[in-house]
Amino acid sequence: LQTDYPPQFRPHGMSLVESDDLARLFVVSHRYVPECPHSIEVFDPDIDIEEHLVAIKHVHTLCNKELLSSPNDVLALGFDQIIVSNDHGPGGSMLQGLLEDALHIRRATMAYFNGFVWQNLPDSPASFGNGLIITKNKEGVEYLYRASTADYSLQKFKLSRGFENNKENRVFGRGGVFSEESESESATEKDETENSVAMRSRRSLELSLETTVQLPMAPDNIMEDPIVPGALLIAGHPLTYSFMGYALLPSLVKSPSAVLRYDTYSDTADYVYLDNGSELSASSTAIRTMPAHLPVTPGTARQELEKAHSDSGMYTSQVFAPYVLYCP
Repeated sequence: LQTDYPPQFRPHGMSLVESDDLARLFVVSHRYVPECPHSIEVFDPDIDIEEHLVAIKHVHTLCNKELLSSPNDVLALGFDQIIVSNDHGPGGSMLQGLLEDALHIRRATMAYFNGFVWQNLPDSPASFGNGLIITKNKEGVEYLYRASTADYSLQKFKLSRGFENNKENRVFGRGGVFSEESESESATEKDETENSVAMRSRRSLELSLETTVQLPMAPDNIMEDPIVPGALLIAGHPLTYSFMGYALLPSLVKSPSAVLRYDTYSDTADYVYLDNGSELSASSTAIRTMPAHLPVTPGTARQELEKAHSDSGMYTSQVFAPYVLYCP
């Protein structure tokens, strides 16, 4: 597939947002250039007249040297809104990062881009911040879950969205179509005509840490389980020191892998996959497929859910090796 890559593109975490016939992909990239050491690269699909995907177009680069201190994962809240999880604190050297990990120091922050400006999300430091996901409870209240890898924990934040007065021009155009607005009066007038509400106000986001749950492993990335309502799949590392050894000497050391199913309704977890590293070393992401014969809804009977699990499969990736493990 033809892809328009930006300069110095070194991908890390990514997030895809879809709505009707629109889609957009946000990707963390480690550029390591002085003016923009880390970035969020934005891609849009190029669809032909027959609605076939023919290419991926790079449409924008988002930079903020202060708030994107060490981005690991990105979570799209819409076509122009993202949350970024840093895995280390701002302004740190490699030695400082190692000390943060070894001593479980919580300095890894999160940042929010609302389509206009960047902002720091306060009271959110983690010890090696990692994967992000948003879910709703049975009452429809939104919660953000964030992996805190070095201290084997999962942070749970109550999420509140709102609007506030705005004077800045937005970076992205509406409808998922990228446009970099100029400061000219004519451009502002045009946008006010197209979307006066967006020009008068911008989105705001607040997080309130509700609890930190200890896990039996170091969590990495977090995905929704499409079959069980309220369940997450968390891939991770049962032994972090083995993981560090595997990173240095992958031909000699194996790193155990694990996948937890986490119940957000009860804040409990159980293993769905566990390996000593012989089959899969350093698991990073787990995705379960949805059986085609069973569209699961909140009212789906328990017996049908159990059958769906027996008929579905799980794909698990890992940090370094170039393959994905499929578990039927």
